[in-house]
Amino acid sequence: MKTNKDQFPIDYSKLNKEDRRWLLHFFTEQTKWNANNILSSLAIYVSVISLMVSSLTLLYTFQGKVIALVIGLGVVYSFLLIFSTINFFNAKRLFSQLAKGADKRYKEIFRMHFKYAESKGAD
Repeated sequence: MKTNKDQFPIDYSKLNKEDRRWLLHFFTEQTKWNANNILSSLAIYVSVISLMVSSLTLLYTFQGKVIALVIGLGVVYSFLLIFSTINFFNAKRLFSQLAKGADKRYKEIFRMHFKYAESKGAD
């Protein structure tokens, strides 16, 4: 996966102080956003699984009348569970890659800004 940094290399030494501050803030917010998305995805994933289990349990209580429906839904839910598990872990991997990239760029800009602040004195 190519990031914007891979496509458009930025020379951080040529950025002025305000731009570096903005980028520091941007990368911090991007990391928080990625973490929030991972938590939201996990909450949705757990709620979907609980709905599947509860509906199968409800249908199983009526087993004398609809055992074929329980078996059919069990098979369908199993496929959906496998599919959603694969999608969830792919999304989690993508979010962690984005967070690592943002953290790397944040550290790089922080070092540049810290060197500038040391050379100019405290603001």
